[in-house]
Amino acid sequence: MHHLGRLNSVVLSWVNGINMTIVASFFAPQAGPKEEPYFTVIFHDLSINNTEITLEDFVQREIEQIQQGLDLGEEKFSDSSILQSNRTTLGSNNLAAHKIVYTTRILDDPNDIPSKTMTVWTVAGEKAWALTYTSPDAQIFKQYLPIIEGMLNSFKVLSNSNSPTTPVSMQATSPSGTVIHINTNGPWSGSIMDSEFRSYSVEGYGDETIPITCNEGQYGLSTYSLAIQKMEESRTLSVAVVQDGQVLKETSTSAAYGVVSLAGEC
Repeated sequence: MHHLGRLNSVVLSWVNGINMTIVASFFAPQAGPKEEPYFTVIFHDLSINNTEITLEDFVQREIEQIQQGLDLGEEKFSDSSILQSNRTTLGSNNLAAHKIVYTTRILDDPNDIPSKTMTVWTVAGEKAWALTYTSPDAQIFKQYLPIIEGMLNSFKVLSNSNSPTTPVSMQATSPSGTVIHINTNGPWSGSIMDSEFRSYSVEGYGDETIPITCNEGQYGLSTYSLAIQKMEESRTLSVAVVQDGQVLKETSTSAAYGVVSLAGEC
């Protein structure tokens, strides 16, 4: 049986003026001469554009980027061939989505083994998600596909009104379990992924405590990852992950529009 392991990292960057956060990455054991297959969940904050972006608009922009290719040092990945592109649904709450499958080959390298990628995009309001599975060897792509399809089916995005948030004042009544403590005097927003592969888009003002599920789920992972960003230039943002009263990880930032990212095992 094949398994995907968790890479505990969260990366924030900007692509075409859009705030893009890699919420989680999963890597399989190396299965060939190239890198190992991997699966990533990427969160896009579309609010920076101040205009409504539909799923169709977002997909068109992403496909154009794929067709244009990527410059990585001296290697240019520009020979991409789209094999499949169609509307679909995503996750347990049947989000409207778009799926694309394509291969990519290094330009001017006839001996290069083409990689194969499947990406599913969904857009909800000012949030977008990209779930991408890439196998550096197209022949190995199908080996992990059943696991990836299971993860896609279990993916769930909870809106702010549905996310399991609890005010800090209620901490004393629920000391057990895993919670995320957010401490600041200003506005913040971000994303959280728990061990059940559920993604929470969260935002608020001031201190807040957010309970999350963090135990060994159906994929054998008792992990979490999160990225919380200050929505102003001043003040300090502190974030801690606490389980049964013990701090697992904590960090803070005072940078203008600074980002706090944490990931680990419970």
